[in-house]
Amino acid sequence: MISSIFNYLKKSLNVKLRATRRDYWSFQAINIPLILFCMYFFRYSYNFPHNYFFFYIFPHLLIVYILISSILSLTLTAKRLQDIGHSGWLTLAQFIPYFNIIIFLAMFFKGDVGDNKFGHDPRLKD
Repeated sequence: MISSIFNYLKKSLNVKLRATRRDYWSFQAINIPLILFCMYFFRYSYNFPHNYFFFYIFPHLLIVYILISSILSLTLTAKRLQDIGHSGWLTLAQFIPYFNIIIFLAMFFKGDVGDNKFGHDPRLKD
């Protein structure tokens, strides 16, 4: 089971592949609520100063998780942009105000059918 998780992480970090809408939104559907849930506990972790886990360990674990999930999210965004025929470097536009809205809306577009200059269509079986 752990090897399958590492295989998925290795596959998701490969920017040369394309990602479907389903890949992108299934990751976001799990990731965003999990981060919000953890941040809720992070907010209240200072109410437990005598609890070693909530006060010392949990905030550090949360920061590590947010960093890892941010890298995965940026990678999936680049792969998703490649699926609709745009360069993955356009992912950096998320950090510019108002361009991030355009990038967010682009995640809803259907990908190119068949191969494009960024690789094989992930929806087609070999």
